[in-house]
Amino acid sequence: CSKTLTQTVTEWTIPLAPTNVSLRNTGEAESLHVHWQKSSGSWERYQVTLHRADSRTLAKNLTVGMDTTHLELSGLIPGTHYVVQVTAIAGPYRVSSQDAEAWTFPLAPTNVSLRNTGEAESLHVHWQKSSGSWERYQVTLHRADSRTLAKNLTVGMDTTHLELSGLIPGTHYVVQVTAIAGPYRVSSQDAEAWT
Repeated sequence: CSKTLTQTVTEWTIPLAPTNVSLRNTGEAESLHVHWQKSSGSWERYQVTLHRADSRTLAKNLTVGMDTTHLELSGLIPGTHYVVQVTAIAGPYRVSSQDAEAWTFPLAPTNVSLRNTGEAESLHVHWQKSSGSWERYQVTLHRADSRTLAKNLTVGMDTTHLELSGLIPGTHYVVQVTAIAGPYRVSSQDAEAWT
């Protein structure tokens, strides 16, 4: 009498990568929204990884169920460039999407002041950095009566004050400081002074 031995071998097929991954700013300074499309086939779960674009520092590493196709990523740094990747996982296999990227909104500079330091043709503008990050500042000075542009200067991200020279004596001016991060611009409240 002969015996037949049966052995079952189980193996996974490699999943397909998620498609049409997008990372969007929905108007918030500290969150981004990631969305993707399921590929055909099957998988167990997704892993969503978010990195800072400049340093590749890991900001978020989340595992979500197989039916999830979107996620709100909160607790981020204002004015920062991020890159996201979505990975489909099936057994030992992991297949990642292409990267998608977006910026969070920067926060506006605060406590902007415009002062006359005793000169007839210059004013001094000063502001405080907000929390978070940004790329640069734009400082715009207008005549208060006509809103005619008098100065339009771009300065580095570490600058917090500036001397505005070559102005008209006895003139009322208004200044605004704008933080710029990627495509986003957020302006301070106006400050004013006379030469």
